[in-house]
Parts: sequence; C-alpha cells; structure tokens
Amino acid sequence: MYLLDTHTFVWSLSDDKRLSEIAKEILSQRNNVIFVSSISFYELAFKNNLGKWPEVDIIVKNASQLMNKMQYRPLNLSIEHSLAAAVLPLNHRDPFDRFLVAQSKIENYPLISKDKELSNLGTKIVW
Repeated sequence: MYLLDTHTFVWSLSDDKRLSEIAKEILSQRNNVIFVSSISFYELAFKNNLGKWPEVDIIVKNASQLMNKMQYRPLNLSIEHSLAAAVLPLNHRDPFDRFLVAQSKIENYPLISKDKELSNLGTKIVW
C-alpha cells in the first residue's frame, strides 16, 4: 500500500516523464494498493482556484472518474491525521505536505514523492 503525493498523482494520470522509474514500477503493478489523500484534492482545487495550477482544472472537474479509472483509493483525513500534522517539526511548513506525511506515518503507507525532504519529518519516501 502506498500514498501518492499530489504531484505524483497528477503526473501518474498522464505517465509524465518526471515520474521516477521506481514510481512507474509501483504504479504499474496492479496488486499494489494506491491511495490518494483527500487533502490532495483540496490542494489541487485550491491552487487551481488561485490560478497557480491551471493545468489541473480537468482533474478537479473529473476527480472521481479519474480515481476510478486509475483504480486508486481515497484516503480521507481523520482527526488523528489532523492532530499528527499539527505537531510535526516546523522545518517543513507546507500544510499540504504536513497532512500527507501525517497520513503516511499513521497509516504506515510509504509516500511516493519526489520531495525527499519529507523524510526529515519521519516518513518513508519512495521515489
């Protein structure tokens, strides 16, 4: 079981060349269970609404269909995830990343992310 960072989710939808070979391998194996956090959808919609990530507009509008097509599972944000995100070290302040790390740690799902700095927050990063 794995959790996708937001950029990894976006890139996986188009088999983007920025995906690492390890990420591609994990995503191609149908026996792997892949989760996408509800916080990733908030991040996509929020940044799209601000005009900071206009290319994800189609993803925001078709989120459920894309999740079904890719056979990804949603990971909803719990109270425990929220509390854990709040007490992570402050060396990484991006709130979206903090939630993803908290979910990764609590659920014990490695986070597939190009951001290796997230491992400094105590979770396993795969890239």
